[in-house]
Amino acid sequence: FQDQLAVVTHVSDCDQMLEFRVFNIAKGTEPLKGRLPLTPGSQLTWFGFSEEGQLSSYDSKGILRVYTNLYGGSWLPIFSASKDKKSDENYWIVGLNASKLFCIVCKNPDLFPQVMPKPVLTLLDLSFPLASSDLGAETLENEFMMNNFHLSQIPKRMEEVTDAGLDTSSLDDEAFNLEAAQDRCILRLIASCCNGDKLVRATELVKLLSLDKSMQGAIKLVTKLKLPNLAERFNSILEERLLSETKETPNTTLLISNNNVTARGDVDVSKASTSTERSEMVEPIVPSVKFSLPIFKKKVKSPEEIKLGNEPTIQNQKAKVDNNREVKGIEDNNAGAVTKVEKTKIQSQHPPNVFFKSSNNQENTNKAGEVNQSQPQRPSPSNPFFKSSIK
Repeated sequence: FQDQLAVVTHVSDCDQMLEFRVFNIAKGTEPLKGRLPLTPGSQLTWFGFSEEGQLSSYDSKGILRVYTNLYGGSWLPIFSASKDKKSDENYWIVGLNASKLFCIVCKNPDLFPQVMPKPVLTLLDLSFPLASSDLGAETLENEFMMNNFHLSQIPKRMEEVTDAGLDTSSLDDEAFNLEAAQDRCILRLIASCCNGDKLVRATELVKLLSLDKSMQGAIKLVTKLKLPNLAERFNSILEERLLSETKETPNTTLLISNNNVTARGDVDVSKASTSTERSEMVEPIVPSVKFSLPIFKKKVKSPEEIKLGNEPTIQNQKAKVDNNREVKGIEDNNAGAVTKVEKTKIQSQHPPNVFFKSSNNQENTNKAGEVNQSQPQRPSPSNPFFKSSIK
């Protein structure tokens, strides 16, 4: 089965004592090793794996056994051919799955099928070789034990699937369906126990129910059968189960809340770290904005102030300069003032860029001051009155 190889050997020469070993060829390990049981006076006729990977054996007495991990590893008999086969028949085993045995029926004295004609495959239901039931419900008891056997194998299969990295949702659905089928079987067994006056066994079976809805169904069943004392016992069992579940839920909620607190703490720490990083990124920008805004306001007004403050000096110097020079100086100053006013209007219409326009305004005001101061102070060699006026 997959990477596993099963081998059976004799342990000693004196007695017929068999030993089995399972080797994992891919990993080079030996996961299983132990004794192989046989029915007294029988021989081993078949040994192999089921479709689900269960190690199985079949002897000449018609007993089919399956190896399970229950109780530290044990061989569980799940089929006996003595109940089904006739005296002149033999079963040649081909394989098995969770519920069926695949075999070929051979007539005595043949122990194996003939090639021609082509043999016909026969399917047989698996059933535990139980003693006679005192309830008269052997099929229900077989179904009950078979469901328990399948439920016990699901955890191992889930571990193998999780180790392989596959999805376990199908196994979860299978386990839920098995639990529901087991509850239905238990309810039928409870009804047979009540009809057979086996009330103690009925109370023991109620404790094996897994679903609360099944417990309520058992209470309704007992009340219909007019057994009030048994109904009170079932009610007390249900109350105890609910109390135990309520005691377990606070622990789970505390664990979940602690996980949420730690997760929130991590989120808060991450938010705090990001906020500190953002504040560090913003800190060098904020003070420059605060300092630049009043500077920008002052510098927007500076061209008008410069214009108003420089007009009387220009007018005082006009009287001392030649008429042609006066007219040219006034035109140049008016043109410069008009262009500066237009620039300030355009800057006021657009959203201010604090860092860029403040430097431009500083340069414009410095240039304006230099122009206004430099133009009246230029000495003209052709005007003799300009020097005398300065003196």
